[in-house]
Amino acid sequence: MSPSTIDIDPDGELIIHLGDESTGISHSTASVGTNPDVKLDQTAAHKGDATFDSAVQLRVSMKHILLACRRAKTVFGGAFQESKPEADGSHHWRLGPYFDSKAFITVMSIIHGHTREIPDQVSLSMLAAISAVTDDLQCHDAVWFIAKLWLRKLHGTLSVTTPDLPKWILVSFVFHERDMFRSVTRVAILHSSGAITTGDLPIFPKIVGTSRL
Repeated sequence: MSPSTIDIDPDGELIIHLGDESTGISHSTASVGTNPDVKLDQTAAHKGDATFDSAVQLRVSMKHILLACRRAKTVFGGAFQESKPEADGSHHWRLGPYFDSKAFITVMSIIHGHTREIPDQVSLSMLAAISAVTDDLQCHDAVWFIAKLWLRKLHGTLSVTTPDLPKWILVSFVFHERDMFRSVTRVAILHSSGAITTGDLPIFPKIVGTSRL
């Protein structure tokens, strides 16, 4: 069955392909506690750990993507396969099964200025997923203002419970919330016991792999 196509821009020259499955780094753990040698072991998820979704294709404006996403400038401005249109006349960018489709669509709506499609507020889980998309595409400037508004509404719900820590760490790191980042990472190091699983969140080892927080 062919994947569905969502027209962010019906006249767009670029089709972005999200994968058939929503995979994660489910075996990744951040060892935390009083030990200063905090380590994050990132292991690629096995297919059996994936949560399966339908494949999604997004038709978007190449101009908007190039203006907003530094990663796209590298891909389409170089000698990569994506830099050349395919037989259908469109460029295709296959990103794989690594992103929450709703989060990705939200980021694309922001980049294209579709303000009516952008929610007034989002959950912490959704903001973490949006942060992952933003950081990968390197479109921080485009998403920055909206993300800060969402963060203000979420700040009052900030929880340092173990399940939420990785999400707060990722969000605060991507959107440069320094005080929040210091607070949640310090809690992770000083008060968590055992290991914190990062699930499908792409938290780099350097983020939690230091005691200088």
